[in-house]
Amino acid sequence: MKIFHGTENANIMRPTVLTLGVFDGLHLGHQRIMQTVVERAEAVGAIATAITFDPHPRAVLHPETAPPLLQFTMAGGGRVVQDGVGPVLGTAQNPLSREQLVAKCRALMEPVLGPAQTGQLIERVMTLETSSNVRVLRPLLQHARREGPPRLAEYPAE
Repeated sequence: MKIFHGTENANIMRPTVLTLGVFDGLHLGHQRIMQTVVERAEAVGAIATAITFDPHPRAVLHPETAPPLLQFTMAGGGRVVQDGVGPVLGTAQNPLSREQLVAKCRALMEPVLGPAQTGQLIERVMTLETSSNVRVLRPLLQHARREGPPRLAEYPAE
């Protein structure tokens, strides 16, 4: 399916089954519309095409009534609404706090290294500027092998 945002860049050169609208989410109604367009296009050997608009036309014509960019209705009936999306958390424009960074590291490393080794590694990395050599991290980055025969995944790849 071809998707065009606005009519100014729509370049339709072949037989097309087209839908035009504000597809502000792919809820069941929009899914059915898209499915119908694809089915009809396949039936006649045409290209399924959707033209949509961004921003929402109401944001241009009547900004005070424009729908929010994101909206969720919670199980209890409460709503979460967000009109804009800023920089993604963890990027240079929106960096993680120290607490968020440590929590993310723990969540990723503890299943492999265990809580004690993860804590030591995080502490060592946070004070890396005071270390004489980055090699001090190596023992903390290595997974302690369990007793018994080596696992296939522990053999080096050639």
